[in-house]
Amino acid sequence: MLEPESPVERGKKILEEEAAADAEAARKFNPAKLIMDAAQIQTIKDPVLGEVKYTVLTTNDMFELSQYTTPVDQTKQTLYLLLHKAYPEIETPNDILKLPAKTVIRLGEIIAGPDNFFQLPKSSTLGLK
Repeated sequence: MLEPESPVERGKKILEEEAAADAEAARKFNPAKLIMDAAQIQTIKDPVLGEVKYTVLTTNDMFELSQYTTPVDQTKQTLYLLLHKAYPEIETPNDILKLPAKTVIRLGEIIAGPDNFFQLPKSSTLGLK
């Protein structure tokens, strides 16, 4: 004879089912949520600079960046677009040029690093390059 399920076991089962449903919902493509998330200020904790706040680059930002042909202009504009919403005191792209060189170098290392601003996976799960 089966013992009746206890309230604790039943509660645990319900919570597990809800967590599984939430995880499934989180995996679904939701453009409206992505647009809202893109406007949110994100944070990276860097051992050198500390807490670095930024907003992700949007498709519009990427099209804007494609207009710049020199590495200096691209770097200046990229850092400006990443940082200016989180740090309103960075009013123009030229303000990036006023930062200490070691800070800009470190920001470049963060962009190129595994925990970068772009949050790009190292490889595709489908094997695409």
